[in-house]
Amino acid sequence: MTRTKLFLFVFLTITTAFIAQTELPVYKNANKKTQDRVDDLLKRMTVEEKVELLGGNGMKTMVNNRLDIPEIIMTDGPLG
Repeated sequence: MTRTKLFLFVFLTITTAFIAQTELPVYKNANKKTQDRVDDLLKRMTVEEKVELLGGNGMKTMVNNRLDIPEIIMTDGPLG
């Protein structure tokens, strides 16, 4: 009986730790308010990452692998 309780305790502890690590950050959680998501993402970004997002290359923004932000393809309007 004691071994069973010990095993159960260890199992639940490891499972809880794993679940806590796999929770989505606020900026990726679609159930959160948009402003909260934006604030969270901006707090996580370095100055260099913010500049890269503004600059990009050609008509695409830079990919941010660390925060899992894909490139965004932009276009000019018909009059530029």
